[in-house]
Amino acid sequence: MAAVLLAFGGLVALAVIVLGGVLGILLALMLVTAAVAAYLTWIRPWQVRWGATEDEARRPMPGDDILGPGAGSTTRAVTIGAPAGQVWPWLAQLGYGKAGWYSHDWLDNDGQPCAGQIQPRWQQLRPPAIRSS
Repeated sequence: MAAVLLAFGGLVALAVIVLGGVLGILLALMLVTAAVAAYLTWIRPWQVRWGATEDEARRPMPGDDILGPGAGSTTRAVTIGAPAGQVWPWLAQLGYGKAGWYSHDWLDNDGQPCAGQIQPRWQQLRPPAIRSS
């Protein structure tokens, strides 16, 4: 968010320097408005249902009953060409301090490499131990 605000400030400053005070600020505001409108019109709708079919996006999902009417909803999906029994062990070990998030190693899990194979020690799901301060 700080980067966006810094970029906006730079855009306003550049527009003011090149076009003058009022005209520069108006142009910067128009550009920002156009960018926000484009995001809300084309990018956000795609983001909130990335990979999901129209049916999946409309269908009730577990936990929907917890949310109040009109709450925002995001349904994302991925199709995996394997049976659930082969996929579940990878999901069971997902997370920080375990196999990682299967993302970029520099980005998650404190730089530790993600697991490249099924680890038996992470296959039993249970709540994490609560540490007392």
